[in-house]
Amino acid sequence: MMTGHTERKWIPLAGGMLLAIAFLQGGWYLLITRGFLLPPLPVGWPPHGHWMIGGFLSFLIMSERVMVFPRRWGPAIPLGYAVTGVFLFIGHPLVRIIHGLALLGWWVHRISFAREYARYRQALVEGLVFTGISVTLAVPGGLRGDLRNASASLGQIVLLILLERLEWMLPAKRRAATMTFLMFVLASMGLTLNVLLPVSAIIPAGILGLILIRAFRYDMTMQSGFRRSPANPASVSSFSVTAIRTAYGWGGLACLSMVATEMFPSWMSKDFVIHSWGLGFIFTMILAHAPLMLPVMRGQSVRLRPSVWLFWMFQLATLIRLGGDEMARASLGFWRWSGMWTMVFHIMVFFLYIGDLIRQLKHHPLEA
Repeated sequence: MMTGHTERKWIPLAGGMLLAIAFLQGGWYLLITRGFLLPPLPVGWPPHGHWMIGGFLSFLIMSERVMVFPRRWGPAIPLGYAVTGVFLFIGHPLVRIIHGLALLGWWVHRISFAREYARYRQALVEGLVFTGISVTLAVPGGLRGDLRNASASLGQIVLLILLERLEWMLPAKRRAATMTFLMFVLASMGLTLNVLLPVSAIIPAGILGLILIRAFRYDMTMQSGFRRSPANPASVSSFSVTAIRTAYGWGGLACLSMVATEMFPSWMSKDFVIHSWGLGFIFTMILAHAPLMLPVMRGQSVRLRPSVWLFWMFQLATLIRLGGDEMARASLGFWRWSGMWTMVFHIMVFFLYIGDLIRQLKHHPLEA
């Protein structure tokens, strides 16, 4: 059985390794597509999306839930799911069996959580979402080259983030809670069914957009951000509000681009849709949550002060990257330059931002 301190050491380490592999894999592939003479990736090697979505993001979200509601067997769930999820598209029976057991363990964990805290609707959505992610990772070819699969898997991750933003606000509003959780279920199932029976992503994207609007309306940070008090300093509150608001803005753009790509395929590039969700919404939410989640993962109760200028440098790099994605047809030179340098800039700024928060944590002793 792992102790709390052991989990706090190996979970960040495993997550960091998955993120590093995802960044290296994505960077290598990006340089090859930009015309650099580099050795090709091995045949059958998992694509970047599998390392980022099936590996890092799935591991990150599952680990956070497992640490909040600990069980002796809990840590095996995110590790087993992430490692096998990366290679799920290969179709090897052993990989699928282990992944299936990890997914089953996730359902058992969330049902146990629901029985303990009477949060059955939340557990249902979290189970459906990771089942949907498994489906997108397991289909032939996985996420490689298929916008529908990649958008569906990113959409499922977005649903989990929005659920976390809403889960403590909606129960007090019963009718709003029921309607919103129904929308979560329909969006998750719609994204999954659109992978298995491809028709159109407009309906699940539209539902996702409605959830995004509802989340913005009921989000605790949005509601409390303007209620300043001595216990809630303006500097900390203003950053949280600004960061979350920026993430919602990226989410709105991603929803619109997702619908536009379905209706007018020649208008939007595949990379624009994926990066507005991934670099825009998801990673901005990670930057916004990191000052709160890193102390929890280390078992500390301290208030961190994130670097505002690094946060905005990341947003600037995302804007340039999206501009390059959309201008690929008009200017190959700008497309090549923007992809290469924003990749380096994104990685550098992200690790500087997280490193600064970890440096602040090290000035505080671990709690027993």
